[in-house]
Parts: sequence; structure tokens; C-alpha cells
Amino acid sequence: MPSEDLSQFSLAELFRMEAETQLAALSDGIIRLETPSSAVLDDLMRAAHSLKGAARVVGVETGVRIAHALEDVFVRAKADPAWVSPSMIDRMLSGVDLLRRVAQLEKKAGESVRPEEVEAFVTHCTQCLERAADPGPAALRRERVKAADAPVTVEQTPQEPDQRSAPRASAPFLRVASANLNHLVELAGESRILLRQLQTFVEEARMLVQAQHRMESLLGHWSKHASIDDGRRRTVLELQSQWHAWRTQSLQHASRLQDYDLSAGLLADRLYSEALACRMRPFEDCLPALRRLVHETGRQLGKAVRLVVSGESTQVDREILERLEGPLIHLLRNAVDHGIEPGNDRLATGKAVEGTIRLAVGQFGGRLVVRVEDDGHGINPDEVRRRAVAGNYASAEAAGQLSPQETLEFIFLPGFSLRDRVTEVSGRGVGLDAVQTVIRALRGSVRLSSTLGQGTRFEISVPISLSIARCLLVEIAGEPWAMPLSRLTQLLQVAAESVESIQGQPFIRAGHERIGLVQAAQLLGLNAVPVKSGKLSVMVVSKGGHSYGIVVDRFLQQVELSVQEMPAELGKIRHFSAVSVLADGAPVLLLDDEDLISSIQSLVAAGQLCTGTPSSPARAAASKRILVVEDSLTVRELERKVLTGRGYAVETATDGMDGWNKLRAGDFDLVITDVDMPRMDGIELVQQIRATPRLHDLAVMIVTYKGRPEDRRRGLEAGADYYFTKSSFHNEELVRVVEEIIGGATG
Repeated sequence: MPSEDLSQFSLAELFRMEAETQLAALSDGIIRLETPSSAVLDDLMRAAHSLKGAARVVGVETGVRIAHALEDVFVRAKADPAWVSPSMIDRMLSGVDLLRRVAQLEKKAGESVRPEEVEAFVTHCTQCLERAADPGPAALRRERVKAADAPVTVEQTPQEPDQRSAPRASAPFLRVASANLNHLVELAGESRILLRQLQTFVEEARMLVQAQHRMESLLGHWSKHASIDDGRRRTVLELQSQWHAWRTQSLQHASRLQDYDLSAGLLADRLYSEALACRMRPFEDCLPALRRLVHETGRQLGKAVRLVVSGESTQVDREILERLEGPLIHLLRNAVDHGIEPGNDRLATGKAVEGTIRLAVGQFGGRLVVRVEDDGHGINPDEVRRRAVAGNYASAEAAGQLSPQETLEFIFLPGFSLRDRVTEVSGRGVGLDAVQTVIRALRGSVRLSSTLGQGTRFEISVPISLSIARCLLVEIAGEPWAMPLSRLTQLLQVAAESVESIQGQPFIRAGHERIGLVQAAQLLGLNAVPVKSGKLSVMVVSKGGHSYGIVVDRFLQQVELSVQEMPAELGKIRHFSAVSVLADGAPVLLLDDEDLISSIQSLVAAGQLCTGTPSSPARAAASKRILVVEDSLTVRELERKVLTGRGYAVETATDGMDGWNKLRAGDFDLVITDVDMPRMDGIELVQQIRATPRLHDLAVMIVTYKGRPEDRRRGLEAGADYYFTKSSFHNEELVRVVEEIIGGATG
């Protein structure tokens, strides 16, 4: 097999690359020494030896000394694993941290490693080895180990044979920037979409062949007609023969086109799958940092904790894995600090002195599910309720009406804490709020359950990949939208007359459950379309034990979409999470299920739910026309959907030149344009409009990321009527400005 091409890297870069790999192995292996293993010690010796050799090659002598000291300790531990104590493990981990700083993978307060730090570490290791040279009876050594502080142990639960991690092959590898991988996946996804459009041409070719066949048959019928003479009959027969030849040729072309469509589609699907696989990593890649966290937190708090991991071979999108690490750190630290009781307290309740934290990972229903569960004392809902009232999160009356499960949701609120004082580990009330924020940004959810005296479980559910999403396509206000399937619990078709009402709030019954209804158009601020039949299409979503029915115009189909995140410059846009392109090339926005549920709860609390049978009149035909000129697919589609939903007739252009051509060919009431675009930018477009007599008085609005005063002045001086920055983008604000400039859609 060809070797990896590393010629573009300097020796220092190669050293850092190797150090990153070997230090991860050292850190994880040292923590595993809580349960001594000859195989683990062999791996540690190899890692230390390799790192020592790499440091010597690049002339990093401090790295050589530290790695050599670690190697000596591992050799001694190999001879007598019982010699390794918890304090020795802590000392070895500090050596790994020193090596990390030497390799410039991490710097402490921006400073280099001081010689006295290296000397202190090497001296300590030497002294330990010297004491081990005359250790005394083996029984005494074991007693000293038992008397040491309680260790934190890490276990791997046995897996089914088909779930075991395959041995890592020694195949060559290549380091690729994550941005390049992301771009590769996007291009592969776009290729699938473009090739799917070939199906349209295949269908058109098939229809052409059918039309030729009908023409050929018609000519054959005419040739047999008694009213035509022989000369005309020969002409008709010649035409029939030509049509037959054309049909045969067209049939061959259509067949080849269909074969090409099939082959190209399969190749595009394979390319996309392979590109997506490049982004996948086993979950175990993030375990070393989590194991060390549990180890050090347990040692810091004086608690005996065992971390049990299962499903570590599960493949996860590398971006999701990186972004999950922070929430998992919070949850595991909380499990050790808040969940697991001190040893004496556990003994008093009949539990083992050693607490257990289980970290389980798996794929279920196309989602990645991560569970963090401890066997500690659990969370008391009454205590949560008391602190919620004391902290003004809810009134005593409102809090008293909540179920235990609903009460636990207070824990996710900013600033909420069950601790009376702040420690180095916890107590500031920011951890779980941060966890929920990150998980929501991943289009996921986190659920909490707890049993007093038995333990607490957090369950995180996120997409396996951020690049693809399984969605239900629905029609809302006459437009297609995509709803992630992860939150949907039911899809219902109910008779409009079955809708009931309590205090003006509509609901339907599904079995023994009562489901409140809300119009999707109302949530999104769009004009509702009248129901054309007696059936309502209802998407049922649930949260915190409550179910809500979102009424849409109709269900379309389930699809798997290649997803692109919203541009970071736009910030969080309410109700939308991402953008994609359908197989026919049409753009579609993905709805944010968490935002929708939050809006529903607000409407319920305010008693503002509209009826389940929309009765808004159809929008007038003579709507005002707006041209949106924007090179970003996401922003262009977002503006189009928002304005179309308010009744405006919206046309789009992909850049300034495209917009200019459409302006010259049509009549518009308003132009909304970006600034930075290819071919012709927004400023040039505004200047062209103002220089053209027919368009001189046309209203123009600039929507851009450029928010500096000089940028604003430049846009207004070019002739724009309004300058709107995307950094403050909000649906209602955009509509308000448009109405201020040209009035309502039909006014």
C-alpha cells in the first residue's frame, strides 16, 4: 500500500501531529491502570517510547526527559502492577499534561514549560522508582494500595459480536481540514440533487417517444383512408416510415438516457455515502477526555466512582462528536458531584461504596442517542419546586400545579442551581442551560428523568449527521416546508367537525389524549389558506408530557435532505433551523421544532390559539411585486418565504446582473438587494436603477451584513430608500420595513 504523503509538513508539525495521537493514548491508558492490565502497560510503554524518539529527532530535550521518565515508570509497573497507586496515576497524568505543553498542543496561561517543572516531575518519578527497588513484602505493598484514596475505575461493557470494534487497520491516512470535508459533502449532496433532475428529462424523452408512436399510428391510419389518391398515400407512407425511424432512434436515446440516469444516480449516491463516511468517527474518540474528567472529579471530591461505557464503536459525525463533548463534560461532572453520594452515605442506604455512572451510546430510528445515568440519590422534585419559587422562576401556585416530571424542567433554566454555594466543580447554574443550548443547536433534544434514592438519567438525542436530515415535507400557506421527523409523534387526518373547544382554545381527541390545535401559518406569521376539504392534516409534537397538534395544508412526503446550516451572520432566526434543496432543485427551509413548541406554549399561555379550521380569505390576485436579489440561497429563500407568506408576489434573482435583467423585463413595486454579489454588486444595481428613467422612482431596500456607518452611507448615497443589516434580521422587522416602504401586499 502506498505510504502517506507528509512532505508538506515540517518536522515540528510532524512532531505535534504524533504527540497529539500518542498523548491521547497515554492519557486514556493511564486512567485504565486503575484496573491493572499487562496489555494496557504494553501500549503505554510503546506510546512513551515513540514519543521519546520523536522528541529526540526534533531536538525537544524536555520532551525526551519527561517521556523517558514515564517509560521507566511503565516498565516498573509492568513488573508489578500492584505497585501503581492512585497518587502515582495522578503524577503520571501530570507528566502527560507537561508533554502536551512541551508539544505546544496546550499552553498554561500562554507560558512555556519551566525547567523546574520538568525537573520536579523527573525527580519525583526517580524517587518512586528508588523506593520501589526495596519495596518490602508484597503483602505490605498491596495493603498500601488498598489504603490509598478510593480510585475511579473505568469499565467497558461486553458487546454483541457484531457490535465489536473492528481492529484498526494500518492503512495510510491523510489529514484533511474539517471545512474541506464539509464542502466535499455539500458538493456530493448537490450532485445527487442535480442528477435526480435527470429523471425529468427521462420522463420527457419517454413522452416524446409516445407522441412519435401516436403520430406514426395516425399516419398509418391515413394511409389506409379510401379518400386519398396513390400519390398522397405514398407521401403519407414515406412520412410514416420517417416517423418510425425517428421513434426508433428516440427510443434508443431515451433508453441510453435512462441507463445513464440510473448509473449516474447510483454513482452520486455512492459518492455522497463515501464523502459522508469520511466525516464519521467512532464515539470512542472522545472517551479519553471524558474518562479523565470522571477520574479527576472523583479524586477531587473524594468519591469512589466507576464509569461504565457501552456502544463506544458507534459512528458519529465528527462535528457532532466535537460539539457533544462539552455537554457530556457537564453531565458527567454533575453526575459525580451532584448525583453520586459520599461513600458513607451510600453505605448507610445499603448501596455499594463505589458509585456507578453509565455512558451508553447507540443509534435508534436514525438518531444518535447518548444516555448518562448514575445510581446516586436522584433529584427531589419538591426541592426543585421550592428553589424555583424562591428564585422567582414561577409562582407558588403555578409550581404547585406541575407534575414531578414538569418540575424537573426548571433545572435547565439559566442560573438555576440546587447548590447553596459555588464550588470549583459546580453551583453557578450555567451547566445544564449550556447543555440544552448546544443540543438544540444540533437539532436535538435532552430529556431528564430521576427517581429519588435510585439515580438520575439524561438522554440526549441528536442527528447522526448534520449533513442529512429525515423530514416530512408539508404544505403551509401554499408553500413546501420541511419538518424534522425526530419530534413528530403522530400524523393525523381528522374531520374538521371533530374539533372541540374549551374557553376558545381548539383541540381534538386521540384515544384518551386531548391535543390542542394551532395553525402552522399562525406560528410562522403567514396568511392561512382556507381548508379545501373536510379533513385537517395535523402533525402532533410532544414535550414535557404535553402534546400539540400543528395544522398544515397537507402532507406531501417523507424525504432525506442534504442540509446546510443557516449563515452564522444571520444569528438565530426564529422557527427556522436550516435550508436544503429538493430533488427538483427547489429550495426548502427546515422548521425548528423546539421554536415551534415554544411558540405554541406562549400562545396557549396567552389564550391566543386560533381555530383548527382556517377561514382566512384567499389572497388577492393583484399583489404587489417584489424582486429579491441575493446570492445566498438561504437568505434568498428565507426572504421569499416570509414575504410570500404575507401576500406579496415575490420573484428572486441570484446576483446583480440577473436582477438587472429581470428589472428591465418586468414591473416591480420594490427591489430588495444584497451588496456583495458576483457580476454586479448591490451598489452598482441601485445606481443602474436610479440612472434609468423608467425605474428611477422604484423603491429599493438594501439588506446586507455590512453594518458600518460608512457602508450604510454608501448605500443610501447610491439611492437606496432603506438600509437593513442582516445581523439584526427578524421576520417581523423585515415585513414592517417593507410595509413602511410600499404598504401592505394589496393595499
